Parts: sequence; C-alpha cells; structure tokens
Amino acid sequence: MQDANEITLGAVTVTRVEEMHGPIMPADQFFPDLPEQAWKEHRAMLVPDHHSPDDAMVHVAMQTWLLRSGGQTILIDTGVGNDKARPAVRAWDHLHLDIETGAYEVLADDISRQVKAGLAGDLAGLYEQLTK
Repeated sequence: MQDANEITLGAVTVTRVEEMHGPIMPADQFFPDLPEQAWKEHRAMLVPDHHSPDDAMVHVAMQTWLLRSGGQTILIDTGVGNDKARPAVRAWDHLHLDIETGAYEVLADDISRQVKAGLAGDLAGLYEQLTK
C-alpha cells in the first residue's frame, strides 16, 4: 500500500513533506470580509482540518513537495523555513521546524531543481534545512 503522503501520477512520484498543520490566526483576521455565517454554513466541510469552532482559529497546512521522475528530483519549497521574524502570524514567527528529511530519502545533492513557492520575501525553507 502506498503512503498517504505519496502518490504516483504516470511516471512522476509526488511526495508531500508536511512542515506544519494547525491553527494560525482567528478567522475574522485571516478573512476579514467573510461573514461569520459562512463559517457556520460550511462547518461540516471545515472542521476539524481547516477551522476550529471552539476558538474560531483558521487551520492551515504548510507543506513542501518532492517530485521524482526519470532520475530527477524537483523540490517545490513553500519557503516557510526556520527562525524568521513573521510577527503578523504568531504561529510562524521564529518558527523552528525539525523535519526528519531522512524519512523522505532526500539530500541537497539529490535535488535537480528547486521551485520556490508560497510566502513572499525570504523564500528559503526545506532546501535551507537540507544544506545545513
């Protein structure tokens, strides 16, 4: 059986490397123009993975992706990274992730290409950790 974090699409194996999953900020701050009624109407679809009704926090998943095909490994890096000042999102401010990269059988030298995606500004995430 294939790992839930991995899928094969044709000749490409896609592996999800979860960096974090959890609450980041209150819903009314994350989506200030979204009426509270919308959260209630879609509760069954949102709780518990995307919204916590007890404290009205929005939950997000930050993940990096490894694509492997034909001897090539492409890293799609979210750029979350460690120890960065991000005061607007308390959960990410000076975040320190300890991702066990060996579990994904990848080293910096294995990366054929790196695609930076996600947060603007400082976009060094998992690749930064692999090269330390």
